[in-house]
Amino acid sequence: MQSLNSSNIINKEQAKRFSNWLLDIKNKNLLIIEIGAGFNTPGVIRWPMEQIVYTHPNAYLIRVNLDYPQIPKEIADRSLSLQCSAKSFLNEITVCPTENQTF
Repeated sequence: MQSLNSSNIINKEQAKRFSNWLLDIKNKNLLIIEIGAGFNTPGVIRWPMEQIVYTHPNAYLIRVNLDYPQIPKEIADRSLSLQCSAKSFLNEITVCPTENQTF
């Protein structure tokens, strides 16, 4: 699993803000919804999100990816993989219930 470090961040100010955010969420509940992050540039979104879930005990990942829905075994217990397109996923979650529907 790739590690998070400042080399993944474009500049020092961004790295500082990102590091501060990671410290701030350390003991908070966090849900990461990753939509369509594949392997063109996995160090930008895919691997950093996996690392956040791996290092933060209250973080969870929902990965939406038609071609690459795999979840690393290290975070499988706090992850959900949905093998579908981003469009299908977004269409499903944006359907509003009618007045008569209950959940």
